[in-house]
Amino acid sequence: MNETEPLAMQLRRQLRQHFKVALWFSVAFNLLLLVQPLYMLQIYDRVLTSGSLETLLLLSLLALALLAIFAFADAGRRRIFALIGQQLGATLEAPVFRAGMDAKRSGGKLETAVTDMGRVQNLFSAGTIQPFFDAPFVPMFVALVFFIHPLLGLITLGGAIFLIGLAFLAERAAKPLVELAGSQDRSASSYIAGIARQFSAIAAMGMGPAVQRRWHGLRSLSVAQGLEASRVANRYGAVSRSVRQALQVIMLGVAAWLVLRQEISAGAIIASSILSGRALAPIDQTIGGWKPLMQARRSFAALESLLQTISAPAPALRLPRPEAHLVIARLDAGPPQREAPLIEGLTLEVHPGTILLVVGPSGRGKTSLLQTIAGVWTPKDGSVRLGSIDMHDWAAEDRGPHIGYLPQAIELLPGTVRENIQRFQPVAADPRADAPHADAPLFAATRTLGVHEAILQLENGYETSSSGTAHLSAGQRQMIGLARAAYAEPVLLLLDEPSAHLDAQATTNLINFLRGWKASGRIAVIASHDLRLLTITDHVLEIDSHQTRLQPRDAFFKAISANTVRKVAP
Repeated sequence: MNETEPLAMQLRRQLRQHFKVALWFSVAFNLLLLVQPLYMLQIYDRVLTSGSLETLLLLSLLALALLAIFAFADAGRRRIFALIGQQLGATLEAPVFRAGMDAKRSGGKLETAVTDMGRVQNLFSAGTIQPFFDAPFVPMFVALVFFIHPLLGLITLGGAIFLIGLAFLAERAAKPLVELAGSQDRSASSYIAGIARQFSAIAAMGMGPAVQRRWHGLRSLSVAQGLEASRVANRYGAVSRSVRQALQVIMLGVAAWLVLRQEISAGAIIASSILSGRALAPIDQTIGGWKPLMQARRSFAALESLLQTISAPAPALRLPRPEAHLVIARLDAGPPQREAPLIEGLTLEVHPGTILLVVGPSGRGKTSLLQTIAGVWTPKDGSVRLGSIDMHDWAAEDRGPHIGYLPQAIELLPGTVRENIQRFQPVAADPRADAPHADAPLFAATRTLGVHEAILQLENGYETSSSGTAHLSAGQRQMIGLARAAYAEPVLLLLDEPSAHLDAQATTNLINFLRGWKASGRIAVIASHDLRLLTITDHVLEIDSHQTRLQPRDAFFKAISANTVRKVAP
């Protein structure tokens, strides 16, 4: 495999290799479909005229043997399509997830990329692609009908042309409706996911009926558009099936007329009808499955676009542990969806053993700054370096162990408390008797934060399930998130409102933890409105209306104290 070749090109090459095998199965499949019409010709034109039982037995045994091979060809082709779907998943799963994560940094949606991959897989696994492999054999069946009689061939050819035209009309009519239905279905799904996340607030404030009405409206639009798309597809499908039935009647009638004129034999009536039906079947099946085919085609194009610039990952060079020295140069930062940055031209250094507190009104860029420093969002301009390494040129899987990040909204992944704190990394126990315990970094993080005892009080301690996090309080999730950030003693700690859900004792434990963190020579950047954290802070970065101001803690404390005195003075 060429590691510099875009994955989209690799995917196309792999599909071509599998398609060749599927095409050979399709050749056998479609050639063996000729067994039945040829058998009928021999029965009517040879056996019935000669009355030979030996010929009938021989032809029947030969036909049954060929039909057994036909069954193997059909099963083999279906198996190949299933394997293509399976290999598509194996090939695309990691790069689609990686590309989706990169797109997420730019405001894209990871779940959309995964859905697109599933649709393309289902196109093969469900066998929807099969009519496309039968379509190249349509001319062969039409030619055989022409061989029986030119008039019958013209009828079949005319029917094929009409159905092909009908397929193009079906695509033009259904495509915008399918796209609109898909968009509205995604909106309804996104809304119901938001309801699940905000269940407590909705139930507490009696918002259920209003939320249900809103969701019903979104869902109704989605269902209505889906029904409209299905109505159009069904209408064209019904016309297609009616035309096929009419063509069968016409073929039988014309063939019977030709028999009366003694231009073809009696067996040709059945044979021409079967061959005509096989010629038109792939076109009819394509019209019937047009909606999933369009969705899969659109999803494949989206995947190609997503993967176009991504090559197979080369073995990453693991960089040494960086120095605890954060350098931010001329940084413009803000959410990916927002063109104008919230923070402009920020330049500062955070030296070893320093804790920086970021303060300012809500919505002015504190979270954006932490997201950008962490490498989650790409800077709009400027750079962020930890030690001598650019944070945004550093592979995330190599950078991650050196970064501890606590987001403002804590949502634990499905798993156990232990797995969440250990970041779902495999931890292998060292069999040596004198080796440190495999879970030593886990307990070090929880004990230094003072949350070890609190975790032991959970239903199953460290093995308590975090699925859905419905049974864990906000404070418990906050403590688990803090332990996850501190796991394995990273160099840089980024905390967004770390004391938001903590009680007084837990906040004291957090302050003591940060005091020890500072003494160890590592650094922390904390965005918070909690002025209790000033006691362990070295510098304060104020953010307000695109402006930033860095000052020592004492100067900031004096400024806010003076401002408070002025506000309460008579």
